Amino acid sequence: MSAPDAIRSLAAGLAPRLRAMRALMVLQAYIDDSGNGQQPVFVLAGFLAPYNHWEKFTIEWDNALRAEPKINYFKMNEAVTKRKQFFGWAKEDVDKKCEKLAQIIKNNVEFGFSAVININLYNSVFNRDTKVVTHKPHFLMFHSIIISLLKFQGVRCNHEEIDFIFDEQQEVSDLVMAEWSRFVDSTPEQLRPIIKNRPIHRDDKKFVPLQASDMLAWHIRRYYFEESHNCELKSDLWEIIRDIPLLGSVIKKEALENIAKGFW
Repeated sequence: MSAPDAIRSLAAGLAPRLRAMRALMVLQAYIDDSGNGQQPVFVLAGFLAPYNHWEKFTIEWDNALRAEPKINYFKMNEAVTKRKQFFGWAKEDVDKKCEKLAQIIKNNVEFGFSAVININLYNSVFNRDTKVVTHKPHFLMFHSIIISLLKFQGVRCNHEEIDFIFDEQQEVSDLVMAEWSRFVDSTPEQLRPIIKNRPIHRDDKKFVPLQASDMLAWHIRRYYFEESHNCELKSDLWEIIRDIPLLGSVIKKEALENIAKGFW
């Protein structure tokens, strides 16, 4: 399955009239993580755009991947360390490929969004004695980022349907989806009408908007890493990414403690 076909497959089973409506109205949020269990922070981040924008994005992204020097998929960590897809590359070529991809993101998405949690703070509130497997930060961040995005949509009086597509995480994906009904029941009543479909998890090598989310998540985590060492993140690529509007949230201690009460 090609990258564009992967995106279209999300609407393949709909009646033609509904497919046309989806292309015009439905928003899609693609979300990836960075730093699971690693200091100093764990990050979930992604981009939101209408379905038809993602179709255009996917074609452009796929063409950029295939342009010489060619890669089959993009992962920010591989670009930075020049491993796997970027093994043996000159730094200049890595930078050009990354900056081209970042421009494609900038030209096609509405905005980016992120949720950040300090690992030390998380560990001070949650432990392995909880009844639910909450020692994986992804578990609560999954729900937190959905709520943040829905609230933002409410503030701007936009009640269009949102599809949430996360990078496949196997066991963690199973855990968070098992709690989906409980999450919906605990969602503020005014937000429930916006929650139309269960989130889904997909392979980031097939659904390339997740590769864009990987780039964003990596940079946000790197920003906090540099800050923890009293440094500043500086790069041409970061300048392109930070020019994209970003809705960001940092999970505070009080919020964590309130969440924890529901799991003891």
